[in-house]
Amino acid sequence: MSAKQCYVCHKNLTSKNDSREHIFLDSLGDPSPVSGILCRDCNNWLGEKVDYAFYNTFKELYKTVSGKLELVKMAVSNTSDTFIIPMKNQVIQNSPIKAQNTFHQHNNELFTARFLDMTDAKEFIEKKKKRARKNNQHIDFQIEKTASIPQFEIIPQIDKVLFTLEILKMATGYLHSINYKGYILGDDIFPILFRYKNQADPYFLFKEIGIIYFDKIILPCLTNRELQNIHFLPGKSFATITNYHYLLISIIGLINVSIPLNLNAPLTDSY
Repeated sequence: MSAKQCYVCHKNLTSKNDSREHIFLDSLGDPSPVSGILCRDCNNWLGEKVDYAFYNTFKELYKTVSGKLELVKMAVSNTSDTFIIPMKNQVIQNSPIKAQNTFHQHNNELFTARFLDMTDAKEFIEKKKKRARKNNQHIDFQIEKTASIPQFEIIPQIDKVLFTLEILKMATGYLHSINYKGYILGDDIFPILFRYKNQADPYFLFKEIGIIYFDKIILPCLTNRELQNIHFLPGKSFATITNYHYLLISIIGLINVSIPLNLNAPLTDSY
């Protein structure tokens, strides 16, 4: 039996250099790492250059469906205001909701603050007054209370190239983990990128094709609707090969991409 190889650098994997890889990112709800697909060095490199940026893009969205109480940073619809929202299982919790970075010192004594919860506002004021008294200062406050919770939204700013790389990384890792015998696009992409990993921008060769791949392959296959006979669990990620030779990747149960394993296949949702 031939030794397993890292799909990036093609080194033989041993007990010393093999790594436990979270195909869908531990920080985005993947509880089951796998071994035998990436060496430790390549795993760390991809984690720093691809995974980290992907996580930062979707971490607030993940917090809304993580199943545990999280403080989620959200923008108010049609305004530039940002709030910290206690959220669990996509439901806003009955806790104080306060504005993020809305306290502006107009002069040495006067602040204007805005809260959605007056209890939270009073606690904040008392802390500020206590600190001021220690410094022999006096601070007055103006409180603006918003009567109702506004509509919040999370709109991730997607970088086409990094999003494409992460989807290809997930696809490649998953297909290797199940010993898939067909053509894997990542087997061509990642070894090339690895040759330039020490450059400030190792993806310069991939940028043009990455944008094309996003526009022509990934974007048409992005769907937020529930596909027939497929159950998406909030906060959980998985991949599966469908009967129609598509690789379906679900990220936290909200971002679903179906990639044709055969690039000549029609870009249709056939489930």
